[in-house]
Amino acid sequence: MGVRRAAGDLLLRRRQELKEELVHGELSRFRDAILPVVSAVAGMAVPALIDVGVSWGCRTPHGGGRFRRRPTSRSCWPCWP
Repeated sequence: MGVRRAAGDLLLRRRQELKEELVHGELSRFRDAILPVVSAVAGMAVPALIDVGVSWGCRTPHGGGRFRRRPTSRSCWPCWP
């Protein structure tokens, strides 16, 4: 079995487990499901918003990570850690 197939099977099983939990399990009621859903969305949105806030106003293209160019007199602090 290849790695791609194993990963695909794992994702399919997780999807089926999640669907089962949402339809028939502990998360079938809206009141019980709202906290985990909000937590999952916030867990993705908050780091993205922090990244946008730190790099706001940066003149260099974002996303270079540790391999960004060295700061010059024209660059701003958020562009270089």
